[in-house]
Amino acid sequence: MNRDNIVFILDGSQLASNVAQAARALGNFGFGNLRLVNPLNLPGAERMARGGAEVVRGARVVAGLEEATADLTWVVGTTGKDGIGQEELERPEVAMAELAAQSAVGRVGLVFGCERHGLTNAQLRTFDRLTHVPTRPECASINLAQSVSIFAWELERLSLGPALPAVRGLPTHQKKAQLFAKLNRIFALLGGLPEGRKAVLADGLRQYFNRQPMTDKDLGFWLRSLNLLTKTLDGSAPGPGPGPGA
Repeated sequence: MNRDNIVFILDGSQLASNVAQAARALGNFGFGNLRLVNPLNLPGAERMARGGAEVVRGARVVAGLEEATADLTWVVGTTGKDGIGQEELERPEVAMAELAAQSAVGRVGLVFGCERHGLTNAQLRTFDRLTHVPTRPECASINLAQSVSIFAWELERLSLGPALPAVRGLPTHQKKAQLFAKLNRIFALLGGLPEGRKAVLADGLRQYFNRQPMTDKDLGFWLRSLNLLTKTLDGSAPGPGPGPGA
């Protein structure tokens, strides 16, 4: 993926706050090419963009969408509609994977419509691909800046690569057996409880610890704590030192 070849285009944006928030989202994920097609309220966007102020300052303002896409070799249009005729809507991750691949060989663009009605059907039919964020029907509409954030993140995910599981250093079964042995020792030292009740409690704790994704560090903490508790119960733990007046 070539970030310098990826252009984000906002067509007819009506609110400076949305331009600012979209620019901030681009800045969050390292994208700096923004084109604004006939924006209605641009003044103030730079001030509101915070970390994306440089993106706003560098934005190219053009009079029409055709001008904004004239030098692009691949253009993806975004829409909140479920479909327009026979045009296929791709999921964001699929569309952005293809866009990223195309950016390696030429300049590409991602187009977002205005807040009021989005891109028209006529505009959507001019693009190479169409993409759509699947949302719940009871709240289908996505804010312009949110939409920019979603697609910028999908592109960023491609550069990060697949998520790898955390290496936590899981304890061996032998070490877990030491933990359970210490629990049994503590219950043996407790008075006032029937043996059957002690066995039920010990078994419940054993099941609890077996369900937890403990690390070696976690297990070490529990073993040290149970050692101290065991020594306190059998009277072998050192008592408190003498007070200040002793």
